Amino acid sequence: MRIGLILGNEYEDVSLALRSRAMYEVRLGPPMTGHPMRTTIALAYAISVIYTTWLMNQ
Repeated sequence: MRIGLILGNEYEDVSLALRSRAMYEVRLGPPMTGHPMRTTIALAYAISVIYTTWLMNQ
């Protein structure tokens, strides 16, 4: 199994062309404010969800 994480940063989002190539898209952060989550926090959150899911399936 391979997982690739494509992250935008706080100032610039991932391009639409790159997003259209991804099999799945998960957007993190509050939808109401419009302010994106910091990249380091989003990466830590994504890795913890992936790792927890992997541990539960062992």
